[in-house]
Amino acid sequence: MKFRKLTCGFSLIEVTLAIGIVGFGLIAIMGLLPVGLTSNRNAAEQAAATGILTSIASDLRATPVTTPPGGTATSLQYQIAIPASPVSATPAPITMYFAADGSFSKTSATGMRYRARIGFLPNLPSPSPTPGTLVREATYALIKVSWPAPVDPATTQPSGLVTSFVAVDRN
Repeated sequence: MKFRKLTCGFSLIEVTLAIGIVGFGLIAIMGLLPVGLTSNRNAAEQAAATGILTSIASDLRATPVTTPPGGTATSLQYQIAIPASPVSATPAPITMYFAADGSFSKTSATGMRYRARIGFLPNLPSPSPTPGTLVREATYALIKVSWPAPVDPATTQPSGLVTSFVAVDRN
């Protein structure tokens, strides 16, 4: 009786093909890694800018009503000057700067990462249905948060920009 010796394992060609396939897959994954990291950074920047925008809108909405209603006011947290309603002319926009830790300044300083621009839009009063009655008018604000802070979005394209329109009831 003859005994055959069994050989187990892969041939050199099979090993070479397997290494080639694995290498091709690793190259594809390494090529996608920078794209994923850039997308992650952009998403984090946009989430932070949206948080700043929401905080400014909440500050404007939380400003107490004046007596008589619709007068000029200053927001509590960010000290934003809110014009009297109705706004007949477009006032100069207010620019604020925010750092990554949430601190803010009304002037540009080192370490500031985001630029917020708050503009109040004209809102001419609508005709009153009944003479002598008060017409409730909202104060309209356009809030834009861009990054990086040194880039002025009015003159140069920023890396990112989020915008929101806010109607604040000042009555």
